[in-house]
Amino acid sequence: MLPPPPTNLGDSSDCNVPVSGVWWQCDLPEHHVCCHHCEQWSRGLHHQGQCLQVRLLNLLPLSLNVFYLLCGSLLRMFFQCTYSGSQDVQVEAEVYTVAPPLPVVEQGPFDLELVIATGIVWGGVTILWCLLLFEEIKCLVNKYQLSDEDEGDEDVANAGNVTVADVPGELEVEMVGEDMEDDTLFENEGDDAETEENQPSSSAPPAKRPRKKKCPAPSWTKQKKPVFPKTSALNGQAAGVAENNLRQTLAQHNPVQLFEEFFSPEIYDLICKETVRYSTDFRNDHEFHTSTEEVKVFLGILIITGYHKVPSEADYWSDAEDLVVPIVKNAMSRNRFQKLKSYIHFVDNSTADSNIGDRSFKVKPLFELLNENFCKFGYFTPNISIDEMIVKYYGRNRLKQFIKGKPIRFGYKYWAICSSEGYCYTFTLYCGKETTATDVPLGSRVVLNAVQHIADPSTRWRSGFRATATIRENRINRTCPMKSSKEMKKSDRGASEYVYERTSEVLLVRWHDNNIVTVGTNHDSIEPLHDVKRRVKGQKEKSTVKMPNLIYNYNAYMGGVDHHDWLVSKYCVSIRGKKWYWPLFTRCIDMAIVNAWILHKSIHGGNAISLKDFRRAIAIVYLKTTVQRHNCEQ
Repeated sequence: MLPPPPTNLGDSSDCNVPVSGVWWQCDLPEHHVCCHHCEQWSRGLHHQGQCLQVRLLNLLPLSLNVFYLLCGSLLRMFFQCTYSGSQDVQVEAEVYTVAPPLPVVEQGPFDLELVIATGIVWGGVTILWCLLLFEEIKCLVNKYQLSDEDEGDEDVANAGNVTVADVPGELEVEMVGEDMEDDTLFENEGDDAETEENQPSSSAPPAKRPRKKKCPAPSWTKQKKPVFPKTSALNGQAAGVAENNLRQTLAQHNPVQLFEEFFSPEIYDLICKETVRYSTDFRNDHEFHTSTEEVKVFLGILIITGYHKVPSEADYWSDAEDLVVPIVKNAMSRNRFQKLKSYIHFVDNSTADSNIGDRSFKVKPLFELLNENFCKFGYFTPNISIDEMIVKYYGRNRLKQFIKGKPIRFGYKYWAICSSEGYCYTFTLYCGKETTATDVPLGSRVVLNAVQHIADPSTRWRSGFRATATIRENRINRTCPMKSSKEMKKSDRGASEYVYERTSEVLLVRWHDNNIVTVGTNHDSIEPLHDVKRRVKGQKEKSTVKMPNLIYNYNAYMGGVDHHDWLVSKYCVSIRGKKWYWPLFTRCIDMAIVNAWILHKSIHGGNAISLKDFRRAIAIVYLKTTVQRHNCEQ
């Protein structure tokens, strides 16, 4: 019997017995090891990936020995042979080797039919053994999925077009169709399989959605110039006042100071503390230390890769004169950069048990601080939009989404609220279908949760915000007297249909463009009609058609999230990582830079520098930061 593991673990290096005398106890929470010879517990394997490796390596020698014993028995039975060979398993430095048995054939009868029969039996046994071993490996891989590490080459660029079969890992598929029910629109069914290490999820099945309450029948009328009493009295000057105050407050800030308004000292302190904690408690590297200045140099290297790209990560430290980037090579050594990249963390991994059900807990503290900094200046623009963003990711993770028809089909999905200029006020990571029962659809929940951050204490949602949104036809009450999409397609391009609901004060407009689009608003109007150029069937040149005013304003102010996404993609961090949350971390850096540049442009107007020069200004300052060299780097 092994002694129970004490609280203060020793060091396995105290034992002079060869490694072959160590028994790996992988079922313990801390993955400790105990030596049979000295009977001392020590802190051993802290990573489930290594435990998986030990389990597989323990399985292979046993399976191979059983296989060789069986084959030797068959040879001895059919050929009257003597069987000799080593059956001992040699263990050294986690490498298991098996000396295969070498049959020695003695004199005996030779029968061709017997040889064929033996080959058939031998082949059947081999296939059976391979199937059993494959099933065992499959079970182990499903049990010990990795969260801090993932497979794949960091320097391999993402392919432009890939198929679902080309992408490893689990993903959630979002298919949008016209015949889908209301309860299934925008809902991604979560997988109930085992989650990755340090990424727990609730095993309880999702609760059933309660029955929807019956709403009173709407009263539709044909009213071209409706009145909106609930939203017409709102004061829209608050945003302009906030923007003027912001310009005066940040007028003297340089690019680095603007960036650090969002990537604040609290974020640097969080990264330093949790990175050191992870290196000590989970990587057994007690000599590792870092500082805010070193993290800034690390971020400077990531920022410069957005506009200064080389074929691979190692080329930034290359000795070749046509590849090397001297400012990077002089700022930090390659080994130190890779160690920081391997240890980077934002949360204590030991809190995984207390965060069961929260799939984003590995990055949640970073997101909370960043969202708080994004919103600390208030909503200083009058027009905002709520939409989704996709962060490209092809690795293994349950948060990965697949959305057909999008420019980036595989990746993490953000719900974001942005200004029409592209400033991101807040964002949340979509973590799959919720387990709590609710009768509010996903789209409504996203909007209601997003607008809670907007400071407007005098009003509530229904009467506190002017909103315009596109609506699918199957979400409109069937009693609505509007023409259907099929009927509208028979009309000329530019034709429109409208109705007004008095109780909720909602105006619906259906317009014939490339396709039939339906828009609802609680504040805008149909007139004045705007002239737009469109191609009309049967005519060679574009013709002028009439566009309703609310659709014109929707097109003008709705693209804020897409604009922010486009600005981020122009000079995004190009260094890849093996951790599943690495793309989320680099995305935070790029989003903070874009927000800081939008503030810079709002302050300086026509004298503002470009986004590339703004990014260069931050990278140069960070790469020239003086850092005290640590013993581990020396």
